[in-house]
Amino acid sequence: MICQVCQAPLPFKLDDGRYYLEKVEFIRDLGKRHFQNYLALCPNHAAMFLYTLGSGDVIREMFLLCDDGKLEIILAGEDASIYFTGTHMADLKAIIESG
Repeated sequence: MICQVCQAPLPFKLDDGRYYLEKVEFIRDLGKRHFQNYLALCPNHAAMFLYTLGSGDVIREMFLLCDDGKLEIILAGEDASIYFTGTHMADLKAIIESG
């Protein structure tokens, strides 16, 4: 398991063997909760996404235009990217477009 921003391995495993990750809601105003609308982030990037996302007001539009699995964003004033698998991206786009 890796962080969808830094692509580094998640920092540690829990006692039951699962990787520790921060589950962060990607687009906050979808209305319904969908598991596809969550990101798997390391603790550092989860905090940055929640509190310093510089492109939050246009992230939905940016995501819908993204077609290569790499969404360019700004975190804590720095350029960053969120990486999506093809399936994750396609599923989430379908949810957004149907809502």
